[in-house]
Amino acid sequence: MPRGDLITGSTDDAKSVVRTEPSQRRSAERLDALLDAAALVVDEVGADRLTTQLVAERSGASIGTVYRYFPDRVAVLQGLRERSVRRFRERLAASLQQVRVSAWWEVFDLVIDVAVECYRREAGFRLLRGSDRDRTGATAPAIIAERILAVIEDEFGPVPGVEPGELRVRVDAAVEVADALISRAAVDGRFDERYLALCRESVHSLLAPVFVGLEQANAA
Repeated sequence: MPRGDLITGSTDDAKSVVRTEPSQRRSAERLDALLDAAALVVDEVGADRLTTQLVAERSGASIGTVYRYFPDRVAVLQGLRERSVRRFRERLAASLQQVRVSAWWEVFDLVIDVAVECYRREAGFRLLRGSDRDRTGATAPAIIAERILAVIEDEFGPVPGVEPGELRVRVDAAVEVADALISRAAVDGRFDERYLALCRESVHSLLAPVFVGLEQANAA
């Protein structure tokens, strides 16, 4: 299976919160415009101050149009989170298709690079930080961790010498740590390179002990 497909995977990881799923291009464009407006509002005033009225005003749509797609502000925020996760996964999949990786840490370096790019280019992307913590089911970082591990095992083979549960915990933790440090590094569209360096160092330190067997197997 192409590496990109392992990242994008199924679209059914989370049930959509959109009230009316767009079935035509014009409707899909209207939904995207509402989410674009919501992202700008979040960047300007914060998620806590987002309202459906602000989304309507910023997008130039009527409040009725907003309610056609989203029952309340919480649904708007969740819709924005879902789109951000999807776009991150699409960008990561595209990047993985374009490069040749020769070691497990190169996959994680690429994940970090794509996340930084999303913070820089995707309005409202920081909303993902801390999102989904109050929801049942998989969080966005957990889904990403699962996909990354699938890519590594598809590329380099099963990870020997470590229990699957321990491996999954380590990869989950690495993604959570990276998520936190990248968010901390981002300030007003700029990035503190010290935190990004610490991010890469921390991820490598967490994962090197469990991937050592994979390195040895591929070096043999």
